[in-house]
Amino acid sequence: MIETYVVTTNEYLAWILEFSLSQFEFTFLNKHDSNFFTEKAPNLLIYDLPTVHNQSGLHKILNTITCPVMFVDSSNRNVISNTIEALKLKENNKGPYQHRDNNNSYLLTKNLIFDIESHCLYRGDEKIHLSTIEFKLLYILTKNETPLSSEELIDYLDTTGPAVLYVYIRKLREKLEDNPCKPQVLVCSRGKGYYIKNFTK
Repeated sequence: MIETYVVTTNEYLAWILEFSLSQFEFTFLNKHDSNFFTEKAPNLLIYDLPTVHNQSGLHKILNTITCPVMFVDSSNRNVISNTIEALKLKENNKGPYQHRDNNNSYLLTKNLIFDIESHCLYRGDEKIHLSTIEFKLLYILTKNETPLSSEELIDYLDTTGPAVLYVYIRKLREKLEDNPCKPQVLVCSRGKGYYIKNFTK
């Protein structure tokens, strides 16, 4: 059982974490402030940044706590979703807790995570391996907020031409999409190029 303290004044954050992760090995105790250091140390501390009223309180946490600390911003619903998915992923893998920040993983759909460190996709309990070209293609698309043209992708991937690019786009869509014939994740904007659609928008 992973005893987790959630330091937040946002009741929605505390509720959604407990509700979403109730089937996993997490127990949550909501704290409205960080004055709990005389108590038994938790296995994990989730600290809501809008709760920080002064820097001294934040420094106290970093200098005192010995467990992993995950900082979140409850004013951003997408951050909350990423936090939940990262914790689910940890429990599914049954490995040691590792913080997966937004630079290392991307929530592509409600149940699909692109993990840069592992060079793969996670769909629930399923680990989906990516070829080198598939990884490079997905990586550059997730790192860019604007569409990339076929020419830009061909140059980046160092492929021989459009035909090869389209083959890899098709293969990647087969791993990303529920229906590759009607893509909802890796989409194309006519005249602009390819991009990864943000499902939260």
